[in-house]
Amino acid sequence: MTTSEAKENFQRVPDTTPIEEELLPGYKAENYYPVTTDQILNSRYRIICKLGCGVGSTVWLAEDVETSQYRAVKICTRSTGGAIPAQATQEIAVAKYLKTAPVLEHPGRRGVRTTLDSFTLNGPHGAHTCLVYAPQGMTLTELREYLPNNRLGEADVAD
Repeated sequence: MTTSEAKENFQRVPDTTPIEEELLPGYKAENYYPVTTDQILNSRYRIICKLGCGVGSTVWLAEDVETSQYRAVKICTRSTGGAIPAQATQEIAVAKYLKTAPVLEHPGRRGVRTTLDSFTLNGPHGAHTCLVYAPQGMTLTELREYLPNNRLGEADVAD
């Protein structure tokens, strides 16, 4: 199914109807990067559809136009000196370390999702850190719902 065929199967939601992140307490539109489908980010990632949202980011399914592979692009809320941009910066640093670390041969390495790419978008109200991943089937939050006390224990993350 092509993108244009998929669009024909959906009803248009009026612009005045709040959706997803707009329903979150404390939502401010200016904190989020205004993404549109078919938009190309960083001259490489063509946006297909939204996968999810939260207080600190929106996540979009995209096609990497260089490799024709699907990617998940996480666009963090604008940099305001808060915890979300700091987490993104830390995640990028961890991914760079893991690409060169001796843990590459560790059997648990396949279970660690790291960024494939990162870049910054300049939006109308500030800069947005973007993290690119291979698409996954379950978020960490969803995984925790299946675990005792809704949290990962030391045995779950130890080598």
